Amino acid sequence: MKKVILLVGCFSLLALGAISVSCKKDKDWKGCSCTFLFLPLGEFPAEDLKAEGINNCSELQASLTDENEGATGITCKDL
Repeated sequence: MKKVILLVGCFSLLALGAISVSCKKDKDWKGCSCTFLFLPLGEFPAEDLKAEGINNCSELQASLTDENEGATGITCKDL
């Protein structure tokens, strides 16, 4: 009986995770907001980033790090 309850719980969590991921894919990417340690670098709209060939915030973070000669502490998050 305990195995059945654990199995049902496991499948429920798996289904919940799949639903949350699939819903997130439906949303449009609006761009990124980046900071350097505690200083805001600004917000970057998705249209501008796509024009430069950047498709997500991790790519933008990597390019900003490269532009600033390997600076650490740059973080970018979805708007």
